[in-house]
Amino acid sequence: GVELYKIEVFNQGQGWGTTLLGLLNEITKETGITVYLRPVSFGSTSIEQLRKWYSNNGFKRCCKNLYWSNK
Repeated sequence: GVELYKIEVFNQGQGWGTTLLGLLNEITKETGITVYLRPVSFGSTSIEQLRKWYSNNGFKRCCKNLYWSNK
């Protein structure tokens, strides 16, 4: 699988990050490669906000609840 350390969008609220997660999900379906994300607070985005966002975009907790995966 692939671990993404950070997704940073400079113009939040315009759907760019959500579009990226959608593309990652499509690539995963085509290739079978799992994507792992670990929520890390930065700027005004909290870990809880990231968890909700990941969940809303098809990712689930895995790996001792440290990571989120789209598989």
